[in-house]
Amino acid sequence: MCSIVAVLTLFLLNFQPTDRDQQILRIGLLASMGEDKPPIYREIGPSELNHLVKEFTGLRSVTLQGLDAFTAAKQLDAGKWDLGVFTGVEFAWVQKDHPRLKPLMLAITQESTFRAVLVVRQGSAIKEFADLKDKDIAILESRLPCRLFADKNISGQPRNKFAEFFQAPNGQEALSDVLSGKVKAAIVDTPTLDHFKDLYPGRYKRLTVLAQSPPFPPPVIVYRPGALRAEVLKKFRNGMLKVSQTEKGRQALMEFGILRFQQLPKDLQKNLTEIATMYPAPQHSDRDAEKMPR
Repeated sequence: MCSIVAVLTLFLLNFQPTDRDQQILRIGLLASMGEDKPPIYREIGPSELNHLVKEFTGLRSVTLQGLDAFTAAKQLDAGKWDLGVFTGVEFAWVQKDHPRLKPLMLAITQESTFRAVLVVRQGSAIKEFADLKDKDIAILESRLPCRLFADKNISGQPRNKFAEFFQAPNGQEALSDVLSGKVKAAIVDTPTLDHFKDLYPGRYKRLTVLAQSPPFPPPVIVYRPGALRAEVLKKFRNGMLKVSQTEKGRQALMEFGILRFQQLPKDLQKNLTEIATMYPAPQHSDRDAEKMPR
């Protein structure tokens, strides 16, 4: 099975449509977009996305998933991909080395601002990150913003030198462990915290948000100007912006954890610059290895 995936990956990395197939879009989903999804998502996600694109834009597509941001940016810049779906912070990282890449639209995953948060039990003796030295901390490891937030606040030292971090299987369990005293704190995100509040309003009142990150930009659909004919790009954008206008479309988007696609806000670049400054890209030596689909 692994050899089949590897062959398909190499094919999609180098797939070049003929003139007759110019409307076959090559779409890349970054590995980070599926980190918090069950394994079945990685199996059916590409075909589901291709179906969604065909239904709402009339365009055919092939989808590859599982690459890191820096490899994906190279694919886009080299014209081997037509579109890429990046987390906001990862797109911010690659902009410096790939200034030709531009945002096309946003994929909105929640109504409220997305932040990583440090949560403790109400009345806890923990008052700041430094107080967690050598303590037990649950972290939502499957969310990139949570990992970045944790590493930033322990000043870049190895986590195991600072405290005992436990990878929580989900945010609800991490917060429950805080309340039970199993861990002293949890690092989760605002969607997780909001969901916990809705499910357990009484228990939520016993939690305190001790620290939070700046807002993380939502996922971005990225392209390289000139790689697609203008009419094809317009057709794709207009069609995808309409997906959430139908019940069927909204149900389909839910499978990807997306509420809707949205036009670019005027302050997007400002937000991207700010988040890249707060959470800089990994060192160059960390960028080069391509991550095969998991």
